[in-house]
Amino acid sequence: MTKEQFLNDNKQYLDFESTLLFFNLIDLKPYENEEGGVNPMKITKKIKNIVLNKMNDNVILSKGQNKKCEYYYTFDFEKKEYKIPFCIPQENLDNFKYYDIEIDTIKNYQRTLSIWKNEEKENYSSVNLIPINSEPDKMELWIGINTNGEMKIEKIREILETVKLKNN
Repeated sequence: MTKEQFLNDNKQYLDFESTLLFFNLIDLKPYENEEGGVNPMKITKKIKNIVLNKMNDNVILSKGQNKKCEYYYTFDFEKKEYKIPFCIPQENLDNFKYYDIEIDTIKNYQRTLSIWKNEEKENYSSVNLIPINSEPDKMELWIGINTNGEMKIEKIREILETVKLKNN
């Protein structure tokens, strides 16, 4: 997954850490059940107009001002606007720097090659073919290779580039 894909996946819903920061800002009492537990889904369903924004020096966050994040969410909850930081987890940041992502098209498919480029660590590379325009009669294909560091990057790329879907 590229950084752009990761951000795209996280722009419609608050991530776990951002949700916890938000819950610390609101009164949870109205959402407690008889046992004192809170159903987070009951609260998050009321969040509207979520937007993932690039952080800048002029933003004053509702909570987590001391966090050094590259992005933040804005959203409405019960007629009030909130600004909560969204920090990309370190694990994801590490993966972004170790993968070469190449996206192209083959016939009616988008092909994504994810090549692990750190030969000193165990590597896992993949190819993913997704139908363009989500045609219902087209199939998606994903193939991964775990080489345990025993194969050169060039060989992995060569193998994954040969993957194609045969039309019936």
